[in-house]
Amino acid sequence: MSNSALTPYQQKVASCCETVLKREGSVGLIGLCQQLGFLHFTQIDDWKHGKPDATPLHLKLKVGAEKLSKVMSTLEGWALENNMIPLQVPYERLGRHGTEPLPILLTNDPAHDAIWRRHWIPAGLSAHKAEKLAQKLTRPQELVVFAQTVNMQFCQECSAELCLGDLFAQEHDQPLCLNCADLNHLEFLPAGNATLTRRARKFSPLVAEVLRLNQRRKRYDRVGLLVAATALDQAETSMHDDASERARLRQKSAIARAKADEKLVAEMSALILSQFPNCSPNEAHAIAAHTAVRGSGRVGRSEAGRNLDAKAIELAVIAWIRHQHTNYDQLLMSGVGRQDARERIRSDVQQRLQMWR
Repeated sequence: MSNSALTPYQQKVASCCETVLKREGSVGLIGLCQQLGFLHFTQIDDWKHGKPDATPLHLKLKVGAEKLSKVMSTLEGWALENNMIPLQVPYERLGRHGTEPLPILLTNDPAHDAIWRRHWIPAGLSAHKAEKLAQKLTRPQELVVFAQTVNMQFCQECSAELCLGDLFAQEHDQPLCLNCADLNHLEFLPAGNATLTRRARKFSPLVAEVLRLNQRRKRYDRVGLLVAATALDQAETSMHDDASERARLRQKSAIARAKADEKLVAEMSALILSQFPNCSPNEAHAIAAHTAVRGSGRVGRSEAGRNLDAKAIELAVIAWIRHQHTNYDQLLMSGVGRQDARERIRSDVQQRLQMWR
């Protein structure tokens, strides 16, 4: 199926397939639906972890049956055209009684269900990489427990009251206290120390992720792990033993990151000047340094920005002009809505862009 034979929408789906493949190493219908905007990543995350308000994934789709059918057929055609190999992914999570499949469809339709669980992987992978990817895809989701955020909830087995802040597991849409879930022998390790968390996870024969509902953002945040007490002791001991070496590596990494950021800013500055030759070198450098701040979430730190995409660079310049060369911020402070404020200063931004070009 050549690109010339595809409709514009099929070309869009095929392009999304390429994006998902580059990001994840394989392409499945769930990841493709996320890329197309039919599913939000938080919905997929809730479903994978069996969270209290999770429903079969199919019910969360923001697309009609006809368009979804086109996506399925385009995915299969793209996969065959690119000699991809199918791999059935069980989509399971660990539970009290072993692994259990995650429900995708509301009704029992094995053929349709198989389509949702099929991933396509590149045929040219080495045996080692193919095996590693298969292990990653077929690994069950780890155990999850939740921090209680409401009152008046009770364990479905022993009827013990779950107070605010208590941890509980979820089974068949019903809460279980840690004692009934056979997890009460584990210790809570708060999030915050990545090295300690990673090592405790490695040493512990049983691990459960602890999540808490963020009421304001309407999502679940990871707040720590439940791990074996002996594993926590091992992790703390190992961290004490190699503390000086980790400090040296942190300093080395910080220097490397600083050099990489300096190079990115220089390359962005040069690209800004090539697109806007009448912009002063000092201001071009200031724009690049501002948009490329690590961890800022600005366009310069996006994938497109780091790849020096011309459109991303232009968006960074527009944002700079908006804040530095118009009264946009004053409008916001006076209570004007964001969209209205942008409309008011649009002509000023375009005039500055034209001048710099």
